Amino acid sequence: MIWHLAKRNISRNWAQCLLGIIGVAVAAAVMTASLSLQSGYPEDAAQPYRVFMGADLVVYPGTVGVDYERLPRDRESWQWSLRKDKDLSDLWVFNPDLYREGYLHPPGDPVSFDADELPAELQPTKRPPQVKQVNPLLRMPVQLLLEGETHSAGLRGRDTDVDMQQWSRWNLDEYLKRGRWLEPRDEGELVAMAYGRKPGTPVIEGVRPSYGVLGVDDEVTIRVPRLVKYSDDIPIWDWQQTKEFDLIIVGTFALPTDVHREDAARAGEFPEHSGELIITQHYLETDDIFIPAETWRQIFDEIAPSDTRLRSYQMNVILQDIFTARNVSEQLAAEMPDSTVRTVPDMAMLGRAGRGQSVIPADVSTMVVLGSFFIAGMLLVANMYLMVMQRRKDMAVLKAVGMSPGQVMRLILLETTMFSALGGLIGFSLTRLAVTGVLSLSEVSSAEIALLTARTGGIVVGSSVLLALIFGLLPAYQAVRQTTMEVLREVEK
Repeated sequence: MIWHLAKRNISRNWAQCLLGIIGVAVAAAVMTASLSLQSGYPEDAAQPYRVFMGADLVVYPGTVGVDYERLPRDRESWQWSLRKDKDLSDLWVFNPDLYREGYLHPPGDPVSFDADELPAELQPTKRPPQVKQVNPLLRMPVQLLLEGETHSAGLRGRDTDVDMQQWSRWNLDEYLKRGRWLEPRDEGELVAMAYGRKPGTPVIEGVRPSYGVLGVDDEVTIRVPRLVKYSDDIPIWDWQQTKEFDLIIVGTFALPTDVHREDAARAGEFPEHSGELIITQHYLETDDIFIPAETWRQIFDEIAPSDTRLRSYQMNVILQDIFTARNVSEQLAAEMPDSTVRTVPDMAMLGRAGRGQSVIPADVSTMVVLGSFFIAGMLLVANMYLMVMQRRKDMAVLKAVGMSPGQVMRLILLETTMFSALGGLIGFSLTRLAVTGVLSLSEVSSAEIALLTARTGGIVVGSSVLLALIFGLLPAYQAVRQTTMEVLREVEK
C-alpha cells in the first residue's frame, strides 16, 4: 500500500518532484564527472613531461616521499639520508629537496635496478596487462665542448622504437623545433637531439642549459668520464680520465608546458613595465642531449670496466592508455613495496608544488561534489516540506483510517528516495554517456569501461539514495508530528 501511495503522490505533485529530481540530477552529474576524472587521466595529461621522460609512469628504487605519520611501527630504525642519484634519474628535476635536505627511508633500502634485467613485478608475464613496455632510464653526466668552453650536460639514451610507436599519441611533431626526431635507423650512430629554445624567462621547470642553442647539422663534442666502479650501487666517475665523442645534431626540441599571466618584470621581459600583466609560455627545460639507446650503451661499454653490470635508477613504464595510469600505479605500488611508483602527471604536480606554484588540490573535486549534494539536499528539504504542508489533510485522513506514524514516515522517505534515485540515474547516465564515448575512442578495453561504469554508477546512485534518506528526515518528521485534531481545527477555521 505504501509503495502505491508513494507513486500516486509523486504523479499528483510532479511539479515539486521535478525540481527535486533536477537538483539531484545536477549533483549526480557533478559527482559522475569528478569520479570519472579521478579514475583516470585524459590523453594529453602532462604530455610534455611524458615526452621528456619517455614514460607514463615511473618506478624508483627505494621508499621516497613517505608521510612520517603513516610509517610502520618500526619507524625508529628508519634513516635520514641524501638521495645520491642526482645525475642518473629524473627525480632531481621534480623533487630536488631529496638531494638537498634528504629523506627518510628504511635501512637497507634498494638504491638501483639491474638495467639488463627487469624487476620480477615488471616482467612481461607478471606485470599488469595495461603495461605496454618497460625500459630503464639511460642517463649519465657528460661535458659539452663548445667554442673552447666546457658545459655540464646529461647524456640520455632514447628508445627510438618507443618514440616511433608513441609518435601520434605523444604528439612528437608538436615538440620538434627543427630537423627531425631520432629514428630506429639512428641506433648505433653518433647522432643527437638537443634543447632548441633560446632562454627568455627565468627557469620555471627543469634545468636550463648553460650552452647556447645548437643548430641542425652542428657537430658537437662530448667528454665522458671513465666509470671506475659502482660503490654501494652508485657510480664513481673519474673526470681525470675521459673519452671524447663527436655527435651530429639532427634535430632540436622544446617542451612547452603551461601559459601563465604574470608581472612583466618578474617574467624577465620588459622590466620597465613592472606591474603590468603579460601572458608567458612556460617550458620544461633540460640540458640533456638525446642520443639513440644503442649508441648510449656503446659509449657506456667504452668508458666502463669490462663485465660491468649497468645499473638503472628509474624504470620508465609505458601504458596502453594513460587513462589507466592511476590504477596501474596503485597495483604496482602494492606489489613493489620496496620501490616508489608514481604517474608522470603526479610527478609534474609534485614539481610545481615544490616550486611554490599554484597546484589545484586533489580534494577540490570532493569539495565541489559535497557542495553540490548539499545544495541538492536543501532543495529536497524545501520541496518535500512544501509537499507535506500541501498534503496535511491527506496525512490526517491516512492517520484517521489507521496509518501509524512509522508508516507515514516511511511513505515520505520512500517518495524522497524514489525521485532522488531517478535524479541520480538521469545525472549519471547523461554524464557517463559522454565519458564512455571518449573512452571508447581510446585503448581502454570494453571490460574496463563496463567495470568503471558499474562502479561509478553504484557510487553515484547510492549517494543519491543516501542523500534522500538524510535530507528526507525533516519533512518526514514534520508529517509525523502533526496530529489529526490539529489539521481538523485548521480546516474548521
